[in-house]
Amino acid sequence: MKKMQLLLWLPLLLSVLFISSCRKDEKAIVREDQSTVRQQDRTFIVIAEEGKKLDPITESLAGLHVTKYHLKKTIPELGLIQVQTPDPNFPAKARQIAGVQSVVIDVPTNWEVPVKAVHASKQPVFSNSNPAAKAVPVYSGDPYGVLQWDMQSIKAPAAWAKGFKGNDVKVAILDAGFKTRDPEIIGKIINTQSFIPDEPVEAFEPIGQREYFSQGTCAAGIIAASHDGRGVVGIAPGAQLILIKVISDYTHEAPWSSLIDGIFYAVNHGAKVIEMNVAGKLPRKTYIDNNGTPNYSTGSTISDSGFRMKAAITHHGRWDLRLQRHMQPVALHCYTKTIPG
Repeated sequence: MKKMQLLLWLPLLLSVLFISSCRKDEKAIVREDQSTVRQQDRTFIVIAEEGKKLDPITESLAGLHVTKYHLKKTIPELGLIQVQTPDPNFPAKARQIAGVQSVVIDVPTNWEVPVKAVHASKQPVFSNSNPAAKAVPVYSGDPYGVLQWDMQSIKAPAAWAKGFKGNDVKVAILDAGFKTRDPEIIGKIINTQSFIPDEPVEAFEPIGQREYFSQGTCAAGIIAASHDGRGVVGIAPGAQLILIKVISDYTHEAPWSSLIDGIFYAVNHGAKVIEMNVAGKLPRKTYIDNNGTPNYSTGSTISDSGFRMKAAITHHGRWDLRLQRHMQPVALHCYTKTIPG
């Protein structure tokens, strides 16, 4: 069963890789002003052809004798090899090895989302002593439940009434740090893991930043905040949370490999749902085709596998979204924001 789950998630993992795959010398792909990673720290992900064993490939990679070659990790289940070298000739040499399908630069991407922190009052928004408040349906029983119009929109109370509260469903959240002691989610956390070196899972305020918003904690609350008469309630208050840190709290950056590792970890630990509220940008040159879209074969693979992908879109007054025609399995989730004027 676990092997089948890994195979089902493989198209999604490969989509991340192909979007950022390189087909030319990496010097033409990422200029120094497009990446904060020093050249000596550059990491590559070698993608093996389907069904190929990694041992012969890793031996051949070591035999290339490139500068300061370091094998960081292999993931046989996914056919991925992570290596580190400053040698600019490594991609071209590695692509010549039998069994290698592609070589990908592990691009560090800035995932920071501009936010403004608002400190809510600890007092309930509406008081039962206020006559006007009695006309407002506080359907969840939680003080701030009346503000959760989204719950009513998706008919969450009706699902709860039928017993569908996500009981014992494992949900993995991939984000930056989490406030694991938050009373709304502390009882729901069953596992945590950080894939950012030298940073714990726990969220912390970056030096010099006056206000800090833990997006991961927010997502955890939206999904599974306790239905306990305090604060808010989650869409699936019976769910169990696997919190995985894949973005740095210091820099808001993370390499694509951290997302891959996070997804792989989630699947191996029984997650049925994986939430990643992330968005990034890549250098246009060689990362997308002439139509301005990622590699077509990726979308075809996902479509043929019967997958549904969830794409998050932030609406800042105007936005333009273009999808490939064969990407029917894509489900869009739109966060809206009204801009005056």
